[in-house]
Amino acid sequence: MLVYFQFWRCGYYAKGLVEADNLDAASKALWTEHVSTFKWEDQTKDQPEDANYLTVEEYKDEQSSDKQTEPQAESGSPVG
Repeated sequence: MLVYFQFWRCGYYAKGLVEADNLDAASKALWTEHVSTFKWEDQTKDQPEDANYLTVEEYKDEQSSDKQTEPQAESGSPVG
């Protein structure tokens, strides 16, 4: 399953997708991963520097639904 995560550590924030068997396995793997693995954004202005938490949820791709949609036409000038 694909798992969407949001990670806050020491005033920094990272998010992304990982492949895991379940949410618990994803959470354990993310906590043990080296910090340099993630692309961190500085959130020290908005988040306390002692913030240290992780959220995980199953990723649901909206485009992978069973609904058929009409292809969208691209706007542009006609070739001629």
